[in-house]
Amino acid sequence: MVPRAVLAVAIVAAAAFLVPAAASASVTPLRVESVSFSDAQHGIITGGYGNMTGFVSTTEDGGTTWHAVRVEPNRWYRAGAAGEGSTSGLAADLFAGYSHVTPDLGSASTWNEYRHEQAPWFHGADMESATRGWLVGRGGPDPGDPAVIYTTNDAGATWTKTYAGRFYWTSQTYGEPYLTANAWLRCVDGADANTAWAIGLEPAARTLIQKTTNGGASWTTQTISGVDPEAGNTGSTRYEVYGVSAPSTQVAYGVGVADRIYTTTNGGATWSIRALSTITKVLYDVSMATTSTGWAAGSGGRVWKTTDGWATRAQQAGLPQVVRSIHAVSTSTVWAVGDNEMIMFSTDGGNAWQGCPSNRAPSARITAPATGTVITGASASIAGTATDGVGTGVATVSVSIRRDDARWWNGAAWQSTQAWLDADSTDWFDHWTYDWALEPGQNRERSYSLAWRAVDAVTNEATSGLVVTGLRIDNAAPALVSAYQVDPTHVRAVFSEAPAAGSVVATAFSIDGLSAITSASVVATAPTDVLIETSAHIAGQTYTLVAAAGAVADAYGNRSPAGSDDFTAAAGGPAPFLTVAQGSSAGRPTQPFFAAPGQTVVVDEIVLAAHVGTVTVTSLTVEAAGSEAASFAVDFAGVSLVRDADGDGRISAGDTTAAAAVPAGPAIALGLGTA
Repeated sequence: MVPRAVLAVAIVAAAAFLVPAAASASVTPLRVESVSFSDAQHGIITGGYGNMTGFVSTTEDGGTTWHAVRVEPNRWYRAGAAGEGSTSGLAADLFAGYSHVTPDLGSASTWNEYRHEQAPWFHGADMESATRGWLVGRGGPDPGDPAVIYTTNDAGATWTKTYAGRFYWTSQTYGEPYLTANAWLRCVDGADANTAWAIGLEPAARTLIQKTTNGGASWTTQTISGVDPEAGNTGSTRYEVYGVSAPSTQVAYGVGVADRIYTTTNGGATWSIRALSTITKVLYDVSMATTSTGWAAGSGGRVWKTTDGWATRAQQAGLPQVVRSIHAVSTSTVWAVGDNEMIMFSTDGGNAWQGCPSNRAPSARITAPATGTVITGASASIAGTATDGVGTGVATVSVSIRRDDARWWNGAAWQSTQAWLDADSTDWFDHWTYDWALEPGQNRERSYSLAWRAVDAVTNEATSGLVVTGLRIDNAAPALVSAYQVDPTHVRAVFSEAPAAGSVVATAFSIDGLSAITSASVVATAPTDVLIETSAHIAGQTYTLVAAAGAVADAYGNRSPAGSDDFTAAAGGPAPFLTVAQGSSAGRPTQPFFAAPGQTVVVDEIVLAAHVGTVTVTSLTVEAAGSEAASFAVDFAGVSLVRDADGDGRISAGDTTAAAAVPAGPAIALGLGTA
């Protein structure tokens, strides 16, 4: 049977892992330790980097994209396996004694964690069905701990230690460092749910082989006979094995140091040994698509292929990194993973390879809002996508928000240094969002820009520039400022900014003592005003105009808050009323213009609109705000009053000169200069 997972890493001293974690892809060590597929679409890779941070990544599309479903400190996921004939998956930690099983490689929330007693060090894993799996390794961190095998029959909910080898006293030495003075089972692979082999090493470098034919309930020891063909060590007993593949219940292969391969074709009754080359290198893994066709790979990125059960072999194009694990999905498709985030695959039997040859950063994009958008409301959703392609998967995405005064939003306030804000995702950052809490009362005064940052499971990072620009915020709603009578059946409601045409809700207005509001609409010539038609007013009586919340909205949909104002009905009709707006060298604003302290502004027109009757202009007044002094100098030479006869809101050819009195009707402009 095609192996589901094979351990593919040589043992190193534990201290080698205890190096400071860097903030970029230069972290060391950085290894993809195992790769396994349950079918052509579903696969799992595991590994770790830096100062003990482990990752588990899965694919559901044949490896086109990988998702980082677990990234955890104080873990090193040495072994992983995809369940035969299912979408289940298994990952095991090297040092802390944890294992994780999921019934669905596509789910981040259904991984069941199991803490094994005595914290065994797991090196190999295999899942031969949705429920049955094996973990192999060493009994614990202490010198002399025995080799162990754990079996689950309930998808990892419980595990039973079904094999524990001999304990080696710490005083017993074999001329080896203490780590190799222990027994290790480094790899396991099942031919089916009942038959499996686990292979490793005992002290003095004696090969340790265990086989089960009852699903792991019990294990029997097998031995390798024959002469070690390693050059210069003929006759020695150094049989160090790192990987195993069992394509059938009778045929199994193991690989190890000095490019040696071990073969049984009779269920393990006997094993033969041959060397693939005379180079003293290490083969870390072997994977067979059938009993005859498969691959072996290891140090130096070397890859070997056989089509006759290793009677002969051919060395294929080398890979750029040490190969820690290899997996044959079929006789044409094979995956290889290793150091420095190498994740490579071939679809033509290993002749050509593609994928991620070494550390590669993920990518992202912001899909909303678009450049130039005016944002409304109390918050805005910044949305986007991200991918790591054939990589370990996107682990985090964050965004940065810059204001036009070069300050950055930190989630609560603006600061002078760039801040990054973590995005949320429910599909491993294929799609992501960040909820930007907007400051209230903004009316497009400032401009904002956005950038993104994406980091993968092994800290490779990509950062964009300001890719979305020109954002503005309008969440200031029109507010009722005042109300006044136009005539005995009409009232104007003046708002702080122009309501959008068609946004007026007539039924949201009411006047106490008047029976009905007939209509309400924006006044075209005075865009901040709403003309309200009512029943007849009683002269001299004071009324209260009430605008319910949402009575009007601005052009960006900001609905007005509730408001009210009193007005008194004039005897025989309302008194004349004059509204003033002004233009400047910057153009004519829709709201009153205010000059900043010390600012010189050239006022080129003052627009006067008379309401009811005739208003005579007798003076113009400039007031200073606060303690600031203000001066007002006007050259009235050549001043004339001009009527905006064509109603286009500006003084131009065709408009007519008016008398000094301002009658009701279209706006009158007082031009400062020749009209």
